[in-house]
Amino acid sequence: MIKEIDEKDFKKMNRRKLLTWAVLYATGFAGLRGLATSETDLDLPWPLRKVSQTTDAFWRANFRENSRAPETPMQTGKMRVNGLIGMDKSVGHNWTLQVNSPGLEEALNFKLEQIKALPKVTESFEFKCIEGWSQNVTVSGVRFSDFLRSQSQQDDFTAYAFALLSTVNGGYYVSMDMKSLLHPQTLLCYEMNGEELTMAHGYPLRLITSVKYGVKNIKQLGSIDFGYSPPADYWAERGYGEYLGL
Repeated sequence: MIKEIDEKDFKKMNRRKLLTWAVLYATGFAGLRGLATSETDLDLPWPLRKVSQTTDAFWRANFRENSRAPETPMQTGKMRVNGLIGMDKSVGHNWTLQVNSPGLEEALNFKLEQIKALPKVTESFEFKCIEGWSQNVTVSGVRFSDFLRSQSQQDDFTAYAFALLSTVNGGYYVSMDMKSLLHPQTLLCYEMNGEELTMAHGYPLRLITSVKYGVKNIKQLGSIDFGYSPPADYWAERGYGEYLGL
C-alpha cells in the first residue's frame, strides 16, 4: 500500500532536504576555505600534510625487505623521458660519485670504472611514475647493497637510517630510507634497456628502485650523504609525500 503525501508534508520534506544540502554545502565550503587559509607545512596546508604523513607511515610499516616487484620481459628500445631537474649536460668522463657519512674522516670518491668492477646485475620490472603512467624497463648496474658492503671497511653504512642523494650540481635531491636502499631491486644503474644510459636518463649513473615512485629514482647521481635523520627532499619540500613507497 502506497502512503499518500499531502501538499503540506511534501513542502516540509523539501524544506528539510534543502536545509540538509545547505548545511552540507556550508560545511564543505568552510572546510575548503579552512584548507586554503590554514598554516602550511612545506607548501602544503597542515591538514593535508598530516594525511600525507599518515600515508607515509602506513607504507613504512608495511615495507617488506624481500618483497620483489614482478619480473617483466626483457626490454629494448627507448624509455620515456620525464624530468630533467638538476641535470648537467657538461658532465663527462671526469665524473665522480662522492660518499659522505658521520663515520668518515673525509669523503670517499668513486669513478664509474670502480663501480662497474662490482658484480653486475640486471632487473626487469614496471617503472611507475607518480603522475600515473608506467612502463616496463630493464636496468643493469650494481645493487646498492653490494656497493655499501664493498666499502664496509670504511664505515658501516648500513647502520645509518637515511641517505641524501643529490645530482652532480645539487639541483635535485631525494631522501631515501636505508631499508629501501638495501632492497635487492635497488640499483646504482649505468645501463637501461641494454644500452649505456643516455644523458636524458641520467648518464653516467643513477638510482633505480622498484620500491619507490619515479621521482625517487634520481638521475646523474653525484653524491650520497648518510645520516640518522630524514634529510631534505626536493618534492617533499613542494607538497609531495616524503616516503613515496610502492
